[in-house]
Amino acid sequence: DPRSPPTVGRVLRARSQAVNLLHSVRAELIQHLAEPDTAAGLARKLGTSRQRVRYHLRELERGGLVERVGERRSGNFVETLFVAASRAFIVSPATLKRLVHSCGSAM
Repeated sequence: DPRSPPTVGRVLRARSQAVNLLHSVRAELIQHLAEPDTAAGLARKLGTSRQRVRYHLRELERGGLVERVGERRSGNFVETLFVAASRAFIVSPATLKRLVHSCGSAM
């Protein structure tokens, strides 16, 4: 059901998930995905191309931060509906420590 609410909160333990969420475009997409939407709908809201949004949605989906929740037909196209996998994401203390350490060593 495309209207199924996402879980209330999810703890991110993988560094890659936290990095994915910290990307500015991806963080903005997550904010807009409290309700199901398509790449085209998100592109209109963000004022960017559908292709750019689709790329970032694939990365978020790969990281388990967004989920496919259905499809809808729009003209001759079938659009995929996405929703945030959770209403809130919390970076675990251990993951945060690894992020801070990796940022410090990169400087």
